[in-house]
Amino acid sequence: MYGELVMLILSQLVLPIVVMLVAASALIIGHELAHVLTGLAVGFRIESIELGRGRSIVSFRTAGVLVTSTLLPLDGFVRFRSVPFSSSSIRHSLVQAAGPVFHLCVGTIPVVLIGVSRLFTDTSRSVTGWRVFVLWNVMLCLVSAVPHSYRIDGEIRHSDGRQLIRALQAFYSTRLLDSSDHT
Repeated sequence: MYGELVMLILSQLVLPIVVMLVAASALIIGHELAHVLTGLAVGFRIESIELGRGRSIVSFRTAGVLVTSTLLPLDGFVRFRSVPFSSSSIRHSLVQAAGPVFHLCVGTIPVVLIGVSRLFTDTSRSVTGWRVFVLWNVMLCLVSAVPHSYRIDGEIRHSDGRQLIRALQAFYSTRLLDSSDHT
């Protein structure tokens, strides 16, 4: 009797929560990896990659890059070696857009494979799981793309959206200054 109850609780409550946390962590790692790969592609040098907040359980260096991770990396941050905004604002824009674009691309895979109408009308468990996956990606895309700032350990960090706006402002202000020099 109690063994069946324990198995029911584990299978219906604990296991879905564990799966959700692992899936969310994988999406955050993919988001940060998108920043890393785009940064490398446009010539930026990476200083560190932080996966999660709080006390790290894993920390190592690879190719001169410090990588740290907590037990559940539900947040992330890639620190690039300093590159002035004015000299590389388009490259900065590409790097900042990479995270939200990752979620748009990954989130559309089930939509393409399953179809929009079936994805949002079929109530089978497998389709419901994909629907949750799509909604998580939409949410993560929006959270990272909305301009905001937050403080971690006394350091102010900016969302992808805020950094993207700063990079585009630097690009357009530089272009406006360059065009005014020619008139």
